[in-house]
Amino acid sequence: MFTVFRKIKNIVPTYREHGLDGLLYSILRNLGFKCRYHNFIDKRLHILTKKIEKISNDVVMWGPYKGTKLLNQTFWFVDTPNRLIGLYEYEVQKKLIELVKKHEFEYFINFGAADGYHLISILRQRFVKKGLGFEISSEGRKFLQKTADINSVSDKIEIFEKANLEYIREKFSEEMLSKTLFLIDIEGDEFDLLDDDALKFLSKSTLVIENHDFMIKNKEKINNYFSNIKKYFNLEYLKYSSRNPNVVSELNNFLEMDKWIMMDEARPSNMTWLVLTPKNK
Repeated sequence: MFTVFRKIKNIVPTYREHGLDGLLYSILRNLGFKCRYHNFIDKRLHILTKKIEKISNDVVMWGPYKGTKLLNQTFWFVDTPNRLIGLYEYEVQKKLIELVKKHEFEYFINFGAADGYHLISILRQRFVKKGLGFEISSEGRKFLQKTADINSVSDKIEIFEKANLEYIREKFSEEMLSKTLFLIDIEGDEFDLLDDDALKFLSKSTLVIENHDFMIKNKEKINNYFSNIKKYFNLEYLKYSSRNPNVVSELNNFLEMDKWIMMDEARPSNMTWLVLTPKNK
């Protein structure tokens, strides 16, 4: 009885948040039906994703990563057609390309690599000699390996499980670290991984880190993290910016509303990335 009452109590906020269509999808889920949508927009995004997969033939259509082949199944639950369009995390794409060209890095290490959208794209264009991908999900590691295979870079990549520095401490010299670019996206775990000792160890490398301080309740932990960063690195903030779907000619015949829906990255808020460059370089 309590469960029934709780479900009824949730009807009003669900209706207010998602409307009648959202309420219907919620009822279907509570009845045990497999329903991935929360509202009409979710459903429309799924339809558009399938259209983009067909148009692109699962190859990134535009931007710095143009030509990268992706698997037509997604590691994420949400639909993100802008990955194939080429505008997904666009500011990160541009910054990574800028850094590897400027500093001629030889190694690219990706903590939280998922299916390798960034890692495989950088390897495929031969900007670096070798890539290391750390991905905690076994499913994600399978996608990462398959994506490496279809882009013919399997010989340039090593795949590991949870992000840690053990292998890097063992295998990477100080000189190698100075030739290494890191991309770190581990959903808040960076506050534990990148302590003072780790940051000192990595102080000759360049790091791009997706910032998740909004997920950390301990403000002292956040302050210590940023204080430690500033000991060893110059800090630049890379902010989430607008996308322009009109630059992609393949989208010319899409409805205006659909173009903007496809720019969605399912983020809780505007994201910021930290770009750390060595102070002693």
